Amino acid sequence: MKELRDKVAVITGGASGIGRSLAARLQQEGMTVVIADFDRDQLARTSDELGVLGVPTDVSRYEEVEQLAATVKARYGAVHLICNNAGVGIYAGFERLSLDDIRWMMDVNFWGVVHGTRAFLPLLRENADGGHIMNTASMNSLYVLPGGTAYGASKFAVLGFTETLAAELALEGAPIGVTAFCPGPTRTAIAESPGKRPRSYGTLPVLDETDVASRAFQSLNLDSYIAPEPVVEMAVEAIRENRFWVISHPDLMEPYTERHQAVMAAIGRA
Repeated sequence: MKELRDKVAVITGGASGIGRSLAARLQQEGMTVVIADFDRDQLARTSDELGVLGVPTDVSRYEEVEQLAATVKARYGAVHLICNNAGVGIYAGFERLSLDDIRWMMDVNFWGVVHGTRAFLPLLRENADGGHIMNTASMNSLYVLPGGTAYGASKFAVLGFTETLAAELALEGAPIGVTAFCPGPTRTAIAESPGKRPRSYGTLPVLDETDVASRAFQSLNLDSYIAPEPVVEMAVEAIRENRFWVISHPDLMEPYTERHQAVMAAIGRA
């Protein structure tokens, strides 16, 4: 994937935020880009603005992701890059979350990645020059934050899946690269996702000053939030250079370092 021009990329969660920025950046590289999103209105606006094909898709439903793959294959004949980027989230204390809240985040954040990989990996294998899979994990796949029992768990699952997938493909010598995209605080529309979720997941949790976990998360330094463009630039460079890791905020990795040191200390005690 060192050469991106004239190749086809599919981005889930592509209507806004990191997904939209990634679509625009890959267009600059000369790629044909297809975006998929659950939000049909925003998808229509973004596809018109960028001049790309937009396919309404609920990544939690495999049949819709499978149809997305078939649509792109029929339209463009191939897929070279799949970016499993769709994500949703609620930061709240565990006891404030219903089981449906947790299932929703797992269905989109984790199962969406599994569905995208399952549907598109066979298409990547058809390419003589291989292809690439980029899964959006999060810095929350490396360490935890208060209020993230569900969101963090979904992202830890994404990272475990992605690392194992990369190892399996390397073991067989497949010409398919894998990247774990771990952005930190980035200005996106993920905070709006709860208001768009299907009614089948029930009502949203009530978050107020009595939810210590939610309050702790809200107190984090918002100055750390950056625009999507520099984060996306790191991702595109990693795809081109076939690098696994993309970490956008090295200044926020102290909790990971502490976690790693705690694990190493436990190993030492053993």
